[in-house]
Amino acid sequence: MLNEPCWITPEELIEVNQVFVAASGEAFLLRDKSLLASACERPKTLWHYDGVLDVLTLAVRLGIGVAANHPFEQGNKRTGFAAIVLLLQANGSDLVPHQDGDEQFADWFIDAVEHKMTESKLCVLLREYVVPLAEGAALDEQISLAEETRSHVPVAPIKGARIGTLHELTPGDRIAIKAWPKLGNPEE
Repeated sequence: MLNEPCWITPEELIEVNQVFVAASGEAFLLRDKSLLASACERPKTLWHYDGVLDVLTLAVRLGIGVAANHPFEQGNKRTGFAAIVLLLQANGSDLVPHQDGDEQFADWFIDAVEHKMTESKLCVLLREYVVPLAEGAALDEQISLAEETRSHVPVAPIKGARIGTLHELTPGDRIAIKAWPKLGNPEE
């Protein structure tokens, strides 16, 4: 039997949302923890009962679930997209944009949340941006490896950076997505 993926917990997503809304000056409010827990169970159901092994498919199911369930007062789409990235990272991959940027990620994600695109279509579009993390490599080495693999937007850990460049949540977890304004950041 295959090893079960590392899952993202509601508590982790609460922390992510708190970071996002604090960075944009919004108030944090968890409207309904059961909606968040339900979203976190969606990829587990795919894995356990439907036999889906593809981590990107599981990550997209989680992200869409968070954004669609709307468990937070603010930042649901940002948190949902971050959930995709974090689930990939927790399982040895990362989502890295090409040099021309990643604004299309936000457009695609919003289309999927609004049912203008299927989850499977979103997976197809994102798949070319998924790269493996080097096992046991430090964060800086992983970023360097990703940049050498393809020409990507250069990133570096910056504590306290405005969401949209790079923000360290915890050691080893990073989100390098510049499209946050399209996902609901009221600053832009």
